[in-house]
Amino acid sequence: MAVGVLADVGGSAVKVTAADLTSGEVLACTTARLDSHRPDAWTVEADPARWMRCIATAIDQAVTMVEQPIAALTVASLRQGYILVDGDRELTPLVLNSDRRGRHQLAYLSAQVGSDRLYDVTGHWLAPELTLPKLLQTAAAQPEIWASTTAVLSLHDWLIWRLTGRTVAARSIAGSSQLLQVVDGSWATGLLDEVGLGTNRLPDLVDAGTCVGTAAFATSHDVDIVVGGGDTHVASWGVDGDREGTVVVVAGSSTPLQAAVTRPPTDPLRHPWIGPHLLPGLWAAETNAGYPGAILEWLSTLTATPVAELAARAQKSEPGARGVTAPVGTLAWTQQSWAERPANAVVGFGPTHALEDVARAVIEGHAYSIRSNLTDLERACGTSAGRIVLTGGAAHDPCFSQLVADVLNRPVVVPDTAGAAARAAVRLVGGTAPPVPTQTVQPEPRPQYEDGYGRFRTACELATRYPRDEA
Repeated sequence: MAVGVLADVGGSAVKVTAADLTSGEVLACTTARLDSHRPDAWTVEADPARWMRCIATAIDQAVTMVEQPIAALTVASLRQGYILVDGDRELTPLVLNSDRRGRHQLAYLSAQVGSDRLYDVTGHWLAPELTLPKLLQTAAAQPEIWASTTAVLSLHDWLIWRLTGRTVAARSIAGSSQLLQVVDGSWATGLLDEVGLGTNRLPDLVDAGTCVGTAAFATSHDVDIVVGGGDTHVASWGVDGDREGTVVVVAGSSTPLQAAVTRPPTDPLRHPWIGPHLLPGLWAAETNAGYPGAILEWLSTLTATPVAELAARAQKSEPGARGVTAPVGTLAWTQQSWAERPANAVVGFGPTHALEDVARAVIEGHAYSIRSNLTDLERACGTSAGRIVLTGGAAHDPCFSQLVADVLNRPVVVPDTAGAAARAAVRLVGGTAPPVPTQTVQPEPRPQYEDGYGRFRTACELATRYPRDEA
């Protein structure tokens, strides 16, 4: 039996999945919590040594559980994190994707490059979480460390480096950093020279599926280490999101929507983020419905009610949440909507309502935001999705899957989540496992959802008058 392993590294946990490379059967699955810290309101960092110990332990546990030799290991990770290294040592903490130190550099980039040109070159509009403005801020604030840096590594690339000693850059993750030229998937040399960063600290770009070395884990030695990619790209890969006409919705704390396209869309509104997909010759066009899943988690904390119980109580309300509206997501993934970050709100809540109605309004807001962003992504790509795949944590709830199908008034394909991670690992390391089992949820359209969607859009537009204070 040949076994492949996927280590999926997020901002708060690592999940390791081991799978049979022929059948795709999940043989082991382990998780480990990853801690981060906030030195100030804008900075989110992690200790690389501590993270490496946790990740290595999770991998070793999975390898030990399988009791079979491991043929290959690949990696998925969050995309806007990075670390600076010098030879064989880390110079900085891991800077995570939610870090916003780059806010200090947005005015400079806007004046020096221009928002439209920046998008046209890199496929990404101005945002403080992206690697480009964060690197500019690091270089400005810590010139001694920047001068000593020999390589800038994404979180994925850092783990590959720790395992193999090689410094390489996964192209799909580089494509999400604002450092890559979207048209051909090469480093944006002209742009980076213009802003003073250059490219001499950027590693060679490699495509997903490339073996870059070997490592040993627990009972397995000489395990091939294979380049993976960004978390959403890999999640899409596991459910055959590279199929033409497919949009994959990863409904978790945040909710990215991603389509694989054969050429970068030319959107005059410059909305979706665009970068190389895992497979050469494909690009990923991506929007994001915001953080409605995180808002449900916040409501859970506020009311001391587990998320699963909130979801169950929401079913005791009715479609349309009895007139309660929660503008908890985005109408479209744009520079303006991201910069404004309107305050979250509950609209239409009165003495006759209960927690059930508020919970349902938040959950419906999640579905409405998916609908609005799907519509905008289809507009930007110039085609309607023939297949919509819903995955991520929220997809585990059949009521939510049905709600999304009803709100979209379109069939929604829901795959087996564990099987999807296994298939992603199998595909990345060259295995031939069959597609994962799926369920197609047929829509049951209700007029209350059309009314609710209209209220949601109005509430989101009004909420922009009250931007969130995140200081």
